[in-house]
Amino acid sequence: MFSETCHRCSAAVTKTSSMITNLSSHINFSVSSKNSRLINCRCHTHPVSNRSGRKHHSTLLDSGWRPFLHLFLGLLIFHPRTAMSSPLRKSGSSSSSTDLGEHIRHQRPAKWINPCRIPTTIPALPSDFEVQQQSDVDIFQNIITQVSKAEHQAREFMGAFFEESFGTKLKNDKYKDIHQDWIGNVAVNIGKYLGEEVDPEKLDALTVKETLRSMYEGLQKFAVGLEQIVLDQAVYGGNFHQHFHEAEFQLKYVLCELQIAMLEKSISHEDITREIMSQTYRDLDDRTARNLRDWLIFRDYVNVLEYLKQVFKYFLEKSKIP
Repeated sequence: MFSETCHRCSAAVTKTSSMITNLSSHINFSVSSKNSRLINCRCHTHPVSNRSGRKHHSTLLDSGWRPFLHLFLGLLIFHPRTAMSSPLRKSGSSSSSTDLGEHIRHQRPAKWINPCRIPTTIPALPSDFEVQQQSDVDIFQNIITQVSKAEHQAREFMGAFFEESFGTKLKNDKYKDIHQDWIGNVAVNIGKYLGEEVDPEKLDALTVKETLRSMYEGLQKFAVGLEQIVLDQAVYGGNFHQHFHEAEFQLKYVLCELQIAMLEKSISHEDITREIMSQTYRDLDDRTARNLRDWLIFRDYVNVLEYLKQVFKYFLEKSKIP
């Protein structure tokens, strides 16, 4: 028999079989068993550390794994306030990046790798368990919901950040054709500027699997950039540190939804590491240079969110056609 204790943003899952004590994050799952009632609760457990820079294959979906995978299909990431603390500015030091000894040397695991914090080893489930599989409609709707939240949060301070950075209103972005070259292919390949609609012909040519894979890897690149922006905002006393800090978490939520969808559809991918962003783009003591770098990353990130929302709305409507 199962005993459950679930609370908002914090929960303990106690099971006599001790099968899922390693589960991390907020988990919203449904499990049915011949000897148990339907369980549907949101739980918060401790995160599991991950390793970066490795290729994820479909091994999680091999024999014996798929039933347990479906327990994660309602997965949400652990609460931001307990998951990661804000980067700290060094007390009593100058604002130079060198004061922190090349402050881009992050020690914590990359937040964008295994964003759902799905454990790598899980005990086998009893043979009498039946786990409900998510439909494409549910998968697409969950992605749209998280992308919309991330876009809304970003737009709340987008105009103010542009105005402070360049001393003018965000009406006509004179930098719209300029991109950071280490993420430029992502921004260019979607074929739209910020605020534009995706070409219907391009929508018709898209596939779900390739879109999930390419957008997951693309958004991981933006996560690398946002991490550096957050750090520099803290080091140099920027006025938008908390906004970008929250944007990091919103992006992590989106990545988690994409990770779940890829696991469900057996899609492998290459994880992006911090090395894609070289020192040339990180150690910028000049404020003007930092402002431009940060704007290009942030603007293209929001544009990709726009793109994702439009694309998965298209997939959603298409999936409803008999």
